[in-house]
Amino acid sequence: MAAGLAAENDDQLVQTLIQVNPVLAGRCLHEGRAKVDKVTRQAIIQSLISNLSNPEVALRVRIAAGEVLGYLGDPRLGEMVTIPAGKFLMGEDDSRHNEEKPQHELFLPDYQIGKYPLTNAEYKRFIEAGGYKNNRWWTEAGWKEVGQQQDEPGYWQGDRFNKPNQPVGRVSWYECVAYCRWLNTETGQLYRLPTEAEWEKAARGVDGWRYPWGNQFEAGRLNCREGEQVVQVTTPVGIYPMGVSPFGVFDCVGNVWEWCATKADYEFKPYPYDTVEDEGSADYVNGTYRRALRGDSWDYYVDNLRCTFRACSDSNIRYVNFGFRLVVSSLGR
Repeated sequence: MAAGLAAENDDQLVQTLIQVNPVLAGRCLHEGRAKVDKVTRQAIIQSLISNLSNPEVALRVRIAAGEVLGYLGDPRLGEMVTIPAGKFLMGEDDSRHNEEKPQHELFLPDYQIGKYPLTNAEYKRFIEAGGYKNNRWWTEAGWKEVGQQQDEPGYWQGDRFNKPNQPVGRVSWYECVAYCRWLNTETGQLYRLPTEAEWEKAARGVDGWRYPWGNQFEAGRLNCREGEQVVQVTTPVGIYPMGVSPFGVFDCVGNVWEWCATKADYEFKPYPYDTVEDEGSADYVNGTYRRALRGDSWDYYVDNLRCTFRACSDSNIRYVNFGFRLVVSSLGR
């Protein structure tokens, strides 16, 4: 309430708050419209990042820090993690019987993958650029089944899933592809969805871990329906530093399901996994194929929350917990 009432005092007020309550300091800028210099604003942003990335800070505070940071402008968004070329263990998972089977060694060239799932703030640029009004970004089937009929993701106008730093949700596979095509033109890089193999290597590392952090489930490392602190909604990206993968990728399990490029059916691709065949699935050919989903979401329990758990859905389905992250191939592959 005090922020903005006397502009000459804003900077001193906010600088004092940074030391004791950076979330409140950030709210003074976002809600109170406090006028501060660039140095003070940057100090708030860095303090918010420090809080949300500290596992010793209470979950509710990390969530609040992530939300406020999203309104102020999160400098972390768009960061990519390099996954080096090499072999890794890809697990076989019988989703119908909750059974893990022998793992298979695969080789992948190097690539980059989003450090976080794509957020509402990032997807908003696509909407504001007229992404739903221009069929050049859409596959033929995607334009017919989604693009012509929608103006934005589901629940975009609600107040539960639409905060800037929450992962974008209720997007179909077609919308993910349209976003990638638009972003490629905007940036000059070749962004796309990850294949199943790329997603799994980034999530579990090379040693075949069951979860991004190891082989034992710990509810405090992710956003799901387990444990004593169930949030029951998507959380700002990157607030579970205890759940980061060996390569430094966040939110690989929990938060939102992540669409993959890989064609899939309820029987899935058989193992050993054929990475050569998988490369063609990133071409985004037209059709109504089912596509793979990985990582599970905030709305699920421990049985599904493994790096090997596989799901799939029709390309036009838009569930609230369906999101995605980006990949850039090495040398523009």
